[in-house]
Amino acid sequence: MSEEAAEAAPAAAQEQPAGEALPEDSVLAAKWKDLAGLYAGQPRLANALANANLGFREEEGRKVISFTVTNEAQKKWIEERILRDLEGKFAKLTGCGRLRLEPAVIPEEEQGKRIYMPSEKAEDLMSKNEEVRQLVVDLGLDIK
Repeated sequence: MSEEAAEAAPAAAQEQPAGEALPEDSVLAAKWKDLAGLYAGQPRLANALANANLGFREEEGRKVISFTVTNEAQKKWIEERILRDLEGKFAKLTGCGRLRLEPAVIPEEEQGKRIYMPSEKAEDLMSKNEEVRQLVVDLGLDIK
């Protein structure tokens, strides 16, 4: 296949009659869960898609779906390796080829505090459960 034909093929697949309505946001949000399910063999990607916050807007006769990921590395990997595949599969799920996906990183201040260290986990557990805190005090456990 020539280079020009290769570029024209995706464009032709994406075209729909101009009068055809774009799917509603609620329909796209429901189908997004199905998209995440298609990647069950790639658990990290499936998890990132399933937990993404979605945003919808119309731009140049297309529906743009922005979805959030937790870090810049995820965003870059998706953009470079799998974004076109995601768009193609989502277009098939929705029956609309005039969709564009746009990954974005969740701002750090919106992400919850991550607990990594065992002492942090213990302190978090004690703050959420009075019985655990009392058990630590009664047994004189060192959680540091």
